[in-house]
Amino acid sequence: MASITLRKEASPAPSSTSSLPEYDYIGYDFEALGLFCETDQPVQAAFVRLDECLDVVKSINLKIERNPYAVPGPKALEVTGLRPSDLHGDDRVSEFEAARKVADLVGRRSTAERQKKMLIFGYNILSYDEQLLRYFLFRNLQDTYLTTGKNARRLDLYPAFQYLHFISPGIILPGQKDDGTLSWRLSDVMEANGKVSENAHDAEADTLMTKDLLVDFIHGAPNTFNKIVELSDKRTVSGLLGANMHGENFVFEFSHFGMPEITPLAPMAKVGHSGYKTLGVDLAVHPREWMSMSAREIADNLYRGDSPFRIVKHNSCPLIFDRNDADLRGRLDEIQYRSKVETYERRAEYIRRPDIVRKFQEVTALMEQGARDKFSGRKVTREAELYNGFTANEDRNLCRIISEEDDWERRMPQVAKIKDPRIKEFAGRLIAMSAPEDLVREEDLLALREQYALRLNDEDDSGVVQTIAIAEQELENVEDPDLRAECAEMLKTLRLEFAAQIRKIDERIDDLKAFEIAQQEKNEIDLELFV
Repeated sequence: MASITLRKEASPAPSSTSSLPEYDYIGYDFEALGLFCETDQPVQAAFVRLDECLDVVKSINLKIERNPYAVPGPKALEVTGLRPSDLHGDDRVSEFEAARKVADLVGRRSTAERQKKMLIFGYNILSYDEQLLRYFLFRNLQDTYLTTGKNARRLDLYPAFQYLHFISPGIILPGQKDDGTLSWRLSDVMEANGKVSENAHDAEADTLMTKDLLVDFIHGAPNTFNKIVELSDKRTVSGLLGANMHGENFVFEFSHFGMPEITPLAPMAKVGHSGYKTLGVDLAVHPREWMSMSAREIADNLYRGDSPFRIVKHNSCPLIFDRNDADLRGRLDEIQYRSKVETYERRAEYIRRPDIVRKFQEVTALMEQGARDKFSGRKVTREAELYNGFTANEDRNLCRIISEEDDWERRMPQVAKIKDPRIKEFAGRLIAMSAPEDLVREEDLLALREQYALRLNDEDDSGVVQTIAIAEQELENVEDPDLRAECAEMLKTLRLEFAAQIRKIDERIDDLKAFEIAQQEKNEIDLELFV
């Protein structure tokens, strides 16, 4: 979007608490060992629950011990201010215990709370924290979709504040970088709005800072707040896109990657059998720029930075608005930007010709085939199989019983009943790491062994696991020389420890097999006594 001088407006007076939206508010933030959200573990988790007055009524701040097979990313440690030695200690709980506590806070709702929609909020959570949370719960036998469902809503304040600044400048102020450009980093935004914290990149501090900004947002722009929250419901998004997929109709899309931009978007075709993605085209680009392209050429250009084609994921809280949205249209007319609505309507109607619509439908088929080709035959961890199907109710109930029970002796009969191979492997890892040695089975040891082996594999290119080799490559980007040296030594030690653990596991498996053989021979001898 072209550089625009925005007119700042005075913040509205706070609303009364009786007019606040009826939500069960839950905010959260994670600090983690890296950016591989499928397999990297959180090392700190902070969650808060707010009442109808937006006051904190319950909170947890969990420091989490590093899993024995996890590889800390040097850059992640630098960002969070942690040292390798900080990842173990009496003040830290296991990842499994942390997941239990999170599930308890989020999932245990009173009768009154269950009458309301649940609103999960945070800052920049959609790009990382939300997925990290899902895999964190999945790996630790908790309800993976605890924060989703027809009565759940999500609010990422990072894009929301940028849209708010565009449409109603002055309610939430952006920060400033050293070069004078705008900054939407949480600590900078807090400072610009008079809410200073000395603990940036601390999960608890970030969650409480985000909560304070949320209060200002709700009081200052309740209509915008409600619109954005409802766009986290994929049914709302699907309805809006479906209603604007024909004739002269289109929507406005706000994007915040790089320079914020408003795009007049013509939805053209649904993607996949579920239809929860939509392929569209930017009407600000004249159709002659792309009309001659084949379906294959369009598919090959979908992800280019200057591409006129857009993919809207219905469940990713896209900021899309009806072209007649009064607030947005008023702002666009005011700044004379993207205000040629009649031109966009003519273009939308023109490109809805049957031959062009068929071309876009061909593109969606190519997209689906490309996705299948990309992931077929790829070796993945069990975490990466999260979306391979819902966990059956029977296994979910078994996981609940295992989680509620504290004694491994009583957990083991429930573990034995699990049928889902993903859940079975996760349980096996936990048993191998935490259960008394006499309860550990060969399959549990193999599940844990695989985790060590994956991270020792220097040739891994799955993009799912942070291996030691990948962490070593990060070292040159660590600015703190002392931390760089500590991390180099840590990674060298982990190489030796992981190899030693694999040897130890192999020896234990050999011992188990030898014991089974001896036991079988004894049973055969005992039977012979009765012959």
